[in-house]
Amino acid sequence: MKQKLLLPRFNKLVQWLNNPVLALQGYQASQQVLSLAFSILLAKVLRDTAQIGFFEMLIFLAFLLTYFWVTGVSQSFMRSTDAKDPERYGKWLFTYLFMMALITILFGSLYLGRATFLPVLVGQVQVPYLAEYMVYLIFSIPTIALPLLWVLEHKAWYIWIFAVGSWALKFGAVAIPLLLGWGLEAGIRWLIVVGAVMQLPLLFTAWQRRSHLKKWWWFKLIGQGSLPLILYALIGALAMAIDSVLIGRFYGDERIFAIFRYGSKELPFVGALVGALIQSVLPLYYRQEDLGNQALRKGSLKLIHVLFPLCILLVWINPWLFPRLFTESFRESAFLFNIYLITLIPRLWLIHTLFIARHQHRAMVMISASELLINVLVSILAMQWMGMFGVAVGTVVAYMYEKVVMSVVMRKQGVPMRSIIPVGLFGGYSVLLITSVVAVWMLWHG
Repeated sequence: MKQKLLLPRFNKLVQWLNNPVLALQGYQASQQVLSLAFSILLAKVLRDTAQIGFFEMLIFLAFLLTYFWVTGVSQSFMRSTDAKDPERYGKWLFTYLFMMALITILFGSLYLGRATFLPVLVGQVQVPYLAEYMVYLIFSIPTIALPLLWVLEHKAWYIWIFAVGSWALKFGAVAIPLLLGWGLEAGIRWLIVVGAVMQLPLLFTAWQRRSHLKKWWWFKLIGQGSLPLILYALIGALAMAIDSVLIGRFYGDERIFAIFRYGSKELPFVGALVGALIQSVLPLYYRQEDLGNQALRKGSLKLIHVLFPLCILLVWINPWLFPRLFTESFRESAFLFNIYLITLIPRLWLIHTLFIARHQHRAMVMISASELLINVLVSILAMQWMGMFGVAVGTVVAYMYEKVVMSVVMRKQGVPMRSIIPVGLFGGYSVLLITSVVAVWMLWHG
């Protein structure tokens, strides 16, 4: 009897997991959760805030130099093809080559010009283990191209296996040397080996599809299509990174930087879930906008029901959770994290997807550039009143501004917000989240 009851549930679970959109979200979320896992591991094992600060600087530099173009190139590829496109494999191969070229040029330039760039970006003359960490990233970052291809091929289980395998290998590469007392440098060197191993399935897949590498104009197609999206994502990345830059410049202390970075993390998997949803619906816009809008609204509804309640719960328990999850040194990080949780509101207001689908790149870039300016001005002003907490307030204000302006533009073009977002439900959750952040601040910190 139990077997008869369990079998339908198991089949339902298998069917649910056999969804390439969900699998892509799972893969990207796993990579962001990995960053949190590293933070917990370092806090518990190293117990050296300075060393942790340096590692956080490496992660910050990786984000600053990869997020914008990985997002832009990925969205350009997914927007330019779909599962029925006979030229999808050729476009994918050029996407992978384009990623490899970009990451090599960027990290090569950073290393050669490190004496100039590092003081500007992180307020430090040098960052330990920089060369080793960059080699690891050159191997590992372009592997995002593989799950994108599997989405088009509807190979959800390939993505899940790749996600679990890569996560376990990366975490083990850092955890084992640290637990054995070999130090952080050994862990980063182990990561290089893991990155090289992750390249193997990608190279094998590329070799299998090498016959599709015929039309060199695809490189121009992916490249030109990526540029405005890269520029938009770059400005967005700078808006997120400006907070860490300001802290690095104003304080110049790796310990303060570590405390800030532990608090300035958004909910680890939000960006991944949202990014994967956008990437997965763009091929639908390639055929028909209404199909894309329906898929976007359906996907956002699921995220709203999961992420808002989770964030509201975290807001209330973070002041208790952070000192136990990390150490007592990171108590102040909890209140920073709470403020940054408010960015969930603009994160889930997915209006910019329509700008991408409609190729309205100029408007995107102009709005995002003004957002960056507002972020800097509000952050500097708020720092005079709230210290490092003011930097978080500046980011929240800037993010809100961008989505409000984009919504006004789309409304003028005849696109009702309810066609892509459940407005009433979204508004109710947003009010609850903001109210919770203010209440917890007053109870614990104010």
